[in-house]
Amino acid sequence: MTCLIKGCNFVLKNIPHEAFVYVRHADPEFRFQTTHPNIFPYLLVNIGSGVSIVKVETEDKFERIGGSSIGGGTFWGLGALLTKTKKFDELLQLAAKGQHTNVDMLVKDIYGGAYQILGLTGDLIASSFGKSATTDKEFSKEDMAKSLLHMISNDIGQLACLYAKQHNLSQVYFGGFFIRGHPVTMHTITYSINFFSKVGLVLSRAIKRNILGCPCGPIIAVM
Repeated sequence: MTCLIKGCNFVLKNIPHEAFVYVRHADPEFRFQTTHPNIFPYLLVNIGSGVSIVKVETEDKFERIGGSSIGGGTFWGLGALLTKTKKFDELLQLAAKGQHTNVDMLVKDIYGGAYQILGLTGDLIASSFGKSATTDKEFSKEDMAKSLLHMISNDIGQLACLYAKQHNLSQVYFGGFFIRGHPVTMHTITYSINFFSKVGLVLSRAIKRNILGCPCGPIIAVM
């Protein structure tokens, strides 16, 4: 963990154009950023097999304040059971082609449209994989992989927002093998953060390389 934190600090403060903002459908989708000397404090959400959530206050002061067993390993494991696809990258390729609304139960599937009293839009996921309980149809591997990716990303995004709010942190960085520069994962993570934070955000700064030998992958940031 020490190597990961020190590596993140060094790259974010000292190496220009290693970070970028990812905005889906923008032209270009990746906009590179310069370094910034004032990166503290921030929340690091490191997504590997599970999830570690770390509050970083200075170069040498950091604390693991939470985590979850639902992470990249969950996506890989459940994805393999659902699709019989054993390779992580192939699962993400399936998810990129899928349509989660074929599998997930949406607010409009329950109420016929938006639930305006609670501020819920009609296309909001009400129940991940909810449609599989009410039909005998076969779902495609692509749709199941996309639903699974949304389910896990939404869970992680909500946890990140809750911890950031609890500790009064305005910068949240996401890193780890789960992200690894894949646009489909970046999109689901940023979608989740946008929803649960309830504010307009400039999202998705990502570091392109591994840091000090740690497989942290890209880092998405919420400012």
